[in-house]
Amino acid sequence: VIVGAAAIAFSAAAELHDHISALRDGARMISEGNFDHRIHLETHDEIEDLGNQFNLMAEQVGVAMRRMEQWNDDLQQEVARQTQELRSSEERLRIENRKLDDIMTGIGAEIFLLDSSRNILWANKSYLKNRNSPVSILGRSCVDSCRAAGPSCEPCPALHTFRSGEMQSVVREQKQDGHDKFFQVITTPVADGSGGVFQVLELWLDITDTVERETAIRQHAAENEKLAALVQLSAGVIHEVANPLAAIRTTVDVMEKELPASSSGRLEAVRNKIDDLGRF
Repeated sequence: VIVGAAAIAFSAAAELHDHISALRDGARMISEGNFDHRIHLETHDEIEDLGNQFNLMAEQVGVAMRRMEQWNDDLQQEVARQTQELRSSEERLRIENRKLDDIMTGIGAEIFLLDSSRNILWANKSYLKNRNSPVSILGRSCVDSCRAAGPSCEPCPALHTFRSGEMQSVVREQKQDGHDKFFQVITTPVADGSGGVFQVLELWLDITDTVERETAIRQHAAENEKLAALVQLSAGVIHEVANPLAAIRTTVDVMEKELPASSSGRLEAVRNKIDDLGRF
């Protein structure tokens, strides 16, 4: 009897060991990421229930992991798509900036972007060339560049735009290379998300030729006005002189008929003087 009981106990212990080993191996495989592994136990007791719980956990974790992998793939694809769009947008922006820079360079316009401290954040090629400014001017105050090019540009149109939020347009005169230069200065606000002005775009356009042409036109118009006044004065003088001369000549003609012939020489001399004055 004792031997039989011992054999039964040994057999039950071995079977329990096998079941526990199956649970341990299954848990290990699940922990290593094999969520498709299932523990198969038919003990009809708590050990089978525990195995079923492991299987359910593996299934749920597997579903969650597959969802996370899908979300990760979708996220990577979306990040890649948006990154490509951003790169494309940046490239388009660079192309448009180059076009704008080329256009403004073609008309000789100087453009630069200022922050609220009036430091230069960006400048086009014309600004750097015309102001003899290296790229290191970026980050420095525009006041330094303005004074280097000529007299101070106060009152500052950019400062007015920062304070008022309105576009400003003024004409500035500066001496460059010993010559007087005239510039149309236009400042435009750059608003932030709340509508405040956090940057200002400033444009300097050389209008020296236009100013010189307008000055020449005004001078020519003034000369024409002077000439017209002189002509009008001359016409008045001629009118005032011609009438008396005509009356004198008529009188001489009448006297020539009434006076003796000996006076004709003197009258002819008077008549000649009258003709000389008329031709003058």
